[in-house]
Amino acid sequence: MIAWLRRDFDIYRSDFGREYGWFVEWQGKRVAELIDPAWDWHSQFWHEYVLVPLTEEPAELAQLKVPEFWHRNLTYENRKYGNRATQVLANLRPARSDGKEIVSIRSLHVPVRLRRLWEMVCLFLPRPVRRVC
Repeated sequence: MIAWLRRDFDIYRSDFGREYGWFVEWQGKRVAELIDPAWDWHSQFWHEYVLVPLTEEPAELAQLKVPEFWHRNLTYENRKYGNRATQVLANLRPARSDGKEIVSIRSLHVPVRLRRLWEMVCLFLPRPVRRVC
């Protein structure tokens, strides 16, 4: 019992696993990694991630930069916990001035049991600083 409590508490404190990042799988192959999450406070439920390609194949690299690619049935795997998600809304943003590709995502998180418990516990703990875009 203690193990799942610790796991769920870590997931809750890491913004439901978002801080650990995600692998992106397409046709059964890892093609990218999503790192450095930032909460988009303008859009409330969206988080932005920096896209890091994991493939060297030119065709796959080209697909990562096409906005329609992110509307496909991709699989997202949490880098720490291995939870997989497929029902996600994703959108490729225009490249930033520093050249980094940004992907906006909604509904991508690791679920926890007893969410209200963690909300009550965390009221009395120092809050981690979250990056906001």
